[in-house]
Amino acid sequence: MVDKMLEPEQILHASMILTVESEDSNDDELILQVQEALGCDSSDYDAAMSHIKQHRDDGNWGGRSEAVLHRSRERLREAMNTDALPSTGSLADSLNTLIGDDGDDGEIDPFAELGVSSSGGSFGATSVESDDPLAAFMDDEEEGDLVDESGFLASESSSSVVEDEEQDTVEVPDATVVAPEEEIEEAPVQEISPTSGYEMLMSTCWIDGILDPAEAKLLARKREELGITFEEHLEMLRDILGNSS
Repeated sequence: MVDKMLEPEQILHASMILTVESEDSNDDELILQVQEALGCDSSDYDAAMSHIKQHRDDGNWGGRSEAVLHRSRERLREAMNTDALPSTGSLADSLNTLIGDDGDDGEIDPFAELGVSSSGGSFGATSVESDDPLAAFMDDEEEGDLVDESGFLASESSSSVVEDEEQDTVEVPDATVVAPEEEIEEAPVQEISPTSGYEMLMSTCWIDGILDPAEAKLLARKREELGITFEEHLEMLRDILGNSS
């Protein structure tokens, strides 16, 4: 199943960008196959094409061509890995040719920078069951409870504290043994507010300075779910643009 962070419209948009920038820039048959595989309609195609014509700038993409092409390749790889697009067969072969091998160009993954995997909603090697993009941020904070000030797992450090205290108790009768539960309670979970979570989500969409139609749709849906007004959205957007300038 495709992660909520990667909508079918985004996958279609990525394939269209790579097709436009490829040597065979008029491969309408390939785009039609991708569109049918994703279940996207003509309005999704028209919106993506309008966005491409508006921002392509003869392939320069406002000076961000490498970032745009890299992100598009990564989205197609993600789609094929999660079965949103076929990973075998003639369509898969055409997509692999379109993606090519761009190697590691040092492009920063915004989700990795936030401690959130862009694939399957996981944190590190631990799977996150929730489909809510903000749930991954919540799990990131909750992960901190498992680590003590020395950088070790709390369960291990707690057990060692108990063992040390038990040894001290033999020598000193009135020594107090601290229960593991009490140590865990000393580090309360700091939950991220809906506003902060939305602002982090919005910053990942603006990582390359270009907001495509699928990302705009995703942000609009999250505003409605979190009860964030459009005025609050504009204020956060101004802060992001101000910090990047």
